[in-house]
Amino acid sequence: MKMKKTLTLFILFSFLSLNAFAQVQLEGTPEDLYTFALSPDGETLAGCNFDGTIHLWDTATGTEKDVFISEFRIGASGVLTFSPDGTLLASGSEQSRTTLWDVATGKAKFVFEHVDANTISSISFSPDGTTLASCAAGRWGTRSTFVYLWDVETGEKKSEIELPDFPTCSTYSPDGTTLAIGTLGEDVYLWDIHENIEIARLSTRLFDFGVRYVEFSPDGTTLAAGGHRNRQLITLWDVVTREETGHLFGYYGIGWIYAFAFSPDGMILAGPGRDGFYLWNVSNEERRKICEPPMFAGVSSNGTIYAVENQYAIIDEHWVPDVYFLWTISPENVPMEVAAHDKLTTSWGQIKQEQ
Repeated sequence: MKMKKTLTLFILFSFLSLNAFAQVQLEGTPEDLYTFALSPDGETLAGCNFDGTIHLWDTATGTEKDVFISEFRIGASGVLTFSPDGTLLASGSEQSRTTLWDVATGKAKFVFEHVDANTISSISFSPDGTTLASCAAGRWGTRSTFVYLWDVETGEKKSEIELPDFPTCSTYSPDGTTLAIGTLGEDVYLWDIHENIEIARLSTRLFDFGVRYVEFSPDGTTLAAGGHRNRQLITLWDVVTREETGHLFGYYGIGWIYAFAFSPDGMILAGPGRDGFYLWNVSNEERRKICEPPMFAGVSSNGTIYAVENQYAIIDEHWVPDVYFLWTISPENVPMEVAAHDKLTTSWGQIKQEQ
């Protein structure tokens, strides 16, 4: 007979007011949810498990809104992202295919395939939503490594980028002219989309296992790249000068879940740390732990922070996922000093009022 004991792993820290966040349980949650995506408006959370089944939830209530059944196994390296207007959802698989879903109908609009490729490691929409970039490494025994750019309306491949190393992550600049591509070789490539040429190569030399996640600040002036070494960190660059401007310590992805996100003003990064969910002050590198342990971090267009927490059960002396919760953290109540308008403020709510 199986013995089951639920072990709650979330700890609330006293510096954050109880009124600063809300918690809802995700209904009908299956086991082995492995990657998540938040719609830009913050109203929908998508999550998928190894076999490719994608679940959509209402973030306010935790109610399951829809289930998409994929014919492709997503696996441990699965990736998932919404289009900028939230009408499309893209999912990458370990079978070198990316599926583009119509969120309203739950139907697959297109399936994009990388030729002679293995796992899809990253997918990202252009800011105007017309192009989808998908990254994949060549099959074992080949040296081909490509990023494909797909036309979202026609399903046709617009162009491709060939790299000398395995692409692990990618993101568009806010103006849509540049694609930042992180690699297993610890470099970040800045690529001109229109000319299809390399603009710059940023060498981190700080990550033992490659670059795991990249993100531009909302104004496009800062690029953040996260990775692992003895001390996990996020490296910040000035996009114009290509100079490193800071390091945010404590960053740590859970499994293949490495997502972090800037606040709308670009002053705060929210994401997973080794021992909890962190907010980092970009200007002075201060960090605050909100909870532990997170599986996902996302920030909606209005600055609200979302984090998924999974509570585990012990069955026959093995830990298995049991229940998933979604935490919503209101930016107005986060007591974190950040530089705004050449002076210190103590919350994002204060910044919002002053703008």
